[in-house]
Amino acid sequence: MGGYRSPWSNGIGCILESVALLFVFGNITSHNSTRWQPSITHAFNDYIDPYPARVEFFHKPGMPKDRSGEEYEAWFQDKALDSYSRFLISHRRFLVSTVFEASFFKSDFDQSYFKAPEIMYRETLLILGDALHPETYAIYIIDFLLLISICYTALKSREQRVYGSAWLARWMFLYLAVSLLLSYFGDTAGTRRHIFPSIEGPRLFGWMYLVIIS
Repeated sequence: MGGYRSPWSNGIGCILESVALLFVFGNITSHNSTRWQPSITHAFNDYIDPYPARVEFFHKPGMPKDRSGEEYEAWFQDKALDSYSRFLISHRRFLVSTVFEASFFKSDFDQSYFKAPEIMYRETLLILGDALHPETYAIYIIDFLLLISICYTALKSREQRVYGSAWLARWMFLYLAVSLLLSYFGDTAGTRRHIFPSIEGPRLFGWMYLVIIS
């Protein structure tokens, strides 16, 4: 049974095993950590509390109406994270509308927390950055079209090398989509600071696969 396995198969197998281990490890540590608690509180304050219908969604599975007592604290510790995850999964229209109303997904890449006007060639580099990474939603459409193109090419050519590239493209695209949503909906405070690594991913994906398919 120990037949030949190509380097692509070995590499993909290692990636799958690593992702599975990271998912399990991240899930365990996130539940044991306390950093998620203020994040979910911020999300409740901005996305849930102003809308009675959304509040009712959380009441149905057991969220206490009195949010000042020990009963609510116990529910929050045990159920808030899972309930918020179910809310996001079941409210896809809310996800899409909120994404397109936000400016972060097409915003600039300039780090606002550090003032550096004295850096040599700063303005020139910012102009170059604007040319390479324009502030537009079009990058997500381009990425999706690139993904479709490379997957179609893999099915048509049936070459193992192209199959490997297509699989990596699908994995990267899925990871970037999940990373963007988690970064944005995970905490409404400090979104600009948290989301920018995820924002740069789709731009990198575009340049990488434009080179690969060309």
